[in-house]
Amino acid sequence: MKIAYILKGYPRLSESFIANEVRLLGQMGMDLQLFSIKKGDAMASSDDLPPAHYLPAVSSLSGTGLLAWLKQNLPTYREDQRFWLRHNPARYLSALGFALKSAMKYRNQGGGLIKKTFIKEFLFATHIAREIIQRGGVEHLHAHFCHDATMVAWMVSRLTGIPFSFTAHAKDIYQEGMNPKDLLQRKLSAASFAVTCTQTNVTFLKDRCTQPDKVHGIYHGLNTGMFKPRDVCAAIRPVARLVAVGRMVEKKGFIYLIEACGLLRDRGIPFALDIIGEQGDQTTLLEFAIRKHALTDHIRLLSPMPQANLVGIYRESDVFVLPCVVVADGDRDGIPNVMAEAMACGLPVVVTDVSGIPEIVNNGRNGVIVPPRDSAALADAIADLIAHPEKGVSLGSAARASIETVFDASRTHESLKSLFDRFAGRAAHAG
Repeated sequence: MKIAYILKGYPRLSESFIANEVRLLGQMGMDLQLFSIKKGDAMASSDDLPPAHYLPAVSSLSGTGLLAWLKQNLPTYREDQRFWLRHNPARYLSALGFALKSAMKYRNQGGGLIKKTFIKEFLFATHIAREIIQRGGVEHLHAHFCHDATMVAWMVSRLTGIPFSFTAHAKDIYQEGMNPKDLLQRKLSAASFAVTCTQTNVTFLKDRCTQPDKVHGIYHGLNTGMFKPRDVCAAIRPVARLVAVGRMVEKKGFIYLIEACGLLRDRGIPFALDIIGEQGDQTTLLEFAIRKHALTDHIRLLSPMPQANLVGIYRESDVFVLPCVVVADGDRDGIPNVMAEAMACGLPVVVTDVSGIPEIVNNGRNGVIVPPRDSAALADAIADLIAHPEKGVSLGSAARASIETVFDASRTHESLKSLFDRFAGRAAHAG
């Protein structure tokens, strides 16, 4: 079976679950043709990942008029337009009309006559669709994240007649700006099926879908052979090692973790915390908070690192902390893969009851759940695990068992493959 995957960026450290999915589906015998709008992170590359076809680069649309942008970038995609006008002008004009109507319907209030990004996505779609037709054999299209990439996949479907599906994750579901008005509902209607990574998301999407049976919940899963525990013993270290992993953005809740660390320091509890992740819009705020609370000797902000390096960090740490929050615009995590990685490595986790996290973490059984934005509760939970390492060992052991049961990628991706087996080759929905 040949499936075209349409991605915004590949491979990315923050989206390691996509690379793992591609790897495992390939091992299951699927021929994945990868199309990526942008190049990914060199650090995330791996010899066992198939290569991607990267689209020709375009300039930014921000602050640029559409005509000026087209004058600069259309020549790069001119051959794609010529191909479709020769190959199937009816489909081409229909897809172009669809893009123009969408650009007008979903324009921002007071933000111009049209939403320019749909025109850019149309150019991307003509290029991918041309490649797919010329290569031949593709039976299905699948996009990751239900905003940009899915819109491109939908347009490719309209050009080629090949059905499409998508996987929805987090902010692409809940941030209204990602899918204004009824756009999410229309994507669900047009797609053969939709996959999402938490049961919380399943409920949300089914409520917006005229055919709820199209929506399927499948956890990302992870490589439990790679992420596995170290030999542990219930002993108190002189300095407890705490670790948090994630982009330095508001929804990760790191500001509350830093405040909690100030409380731990005030109680005389020896600890060291590493926050590992890509810089984001809260990096400066976090650096300021560390200085403000006089925690520079206790907390390090570290750059992102490959998964193989993270395994060693997890195994040498005592507690994993990720105090996620829901932010004002609706952005939130689903089930953070880094949390599942830490659990697979036998680490006790301290997390919040945001989105799909309680689907995996059962408070007091395989981890500790505290309320979001509650630094005192966060400090209490961490202090308790530091003072009672045997509790951490017990929780970590149960965490590992939970991941083996419900989050092993070798099982979760069988479910995804069965969906592709079922839907590949069906006629595209008109949308």
